[in-house]
Amino acid sequence: MTDQLYVPTDEGGAQWLDTSRVQWPLPAGDATAGEQIDGELVLYTAAGLLGRLDERIYRAESLAEGSQTGEGDVRVGAARLVAPTGWDGFKAAGFALDCAEHVAAAAGDAALSDGTTLAEVLTRAREWLTEASESESGFGERLRQLAICRRLRRTGKDLGDLAFSKVAGDIAADLEVFDDPEWTAIASARDAVLAAVEAVQHAVMPWLTDLESRRYEQYVREGTVRETGSRTRAHLAWVPYWTAADDAAERARQAAADGGGAAGAETELAWQAELLAAALS
Repeated sequence: MTDQLYVPTDEGGAQWLDTSRVQWPLPAGDATAGEQIDGELVLYTAAGLLGRLDERIYRAESLAEGSQTGEGDVRVGAARLVAPTGWDGFKAAGFALDCAEHVAAAAGDAALSDGTTLAEVLTRAREWLTEASESESGFGERLRQLAICRRLRRTGKDLGDLAFSKVAGDIAADLEVFDDPEWTAIASARDAVLAAVEAVQHAVMPWLTDLESRRYEQYVREGTVRETGSRTRAHLAWVPYWTAADDAAERARQAAADGGGAAGAETELAWQAELLAAALS
């Protein structure tokens, strides 16, 4: 196995699998690897991470013979986390925007109500994301980041409205919307902008994102939150940046499949894996 291997975890180092949860000893910075653990462990190549992104991603090392499946997951009996990658909200949002831009042409002439094309929307969102990530600390800069966050949120809503109108048009024409590359390209762009919203919000109000992350883990992963009413509904409406990035990439793969069949989806998957590996290096 020559590919770099990774483990996605929550903030506390827990890897969430379909039927289990693995707690990994975390590395001490970039210099000291985490302790070895044994068991039925699953590590991932960059391709295997797609569909499994999480709040943190660590470089991992297999310490036993392993078997790799076609989905990019490597099952081993012993491993350790070597070092953290630079994965964060801004990396996730940048990755999502790249994926959306890669299939934006599939949306043809789709545009917002003001005439802004999908490609222009994504370019503008990237400029705002860069501006927010390069902002320095200080009250004035925080206000500026909040303004950027508001603009991104408005753009995400506009993209959602555009996707909805496309769905309505396809239904009226008796078409299958989920096989429409134009709709999936628009949806990918919307998800990418959602990832950018969460990245900027975390930069401005990390305490709020941390609170929502904990609720997300309790409700979605652990199933322990039993709140009812508006608080639960508000919680369910929150989309973590890593989930939005995964959704954007998945929509882009679907758009590629709609336009180029299985070969198109395969090519898109390989391109995304290289892109993600570069972002994590």
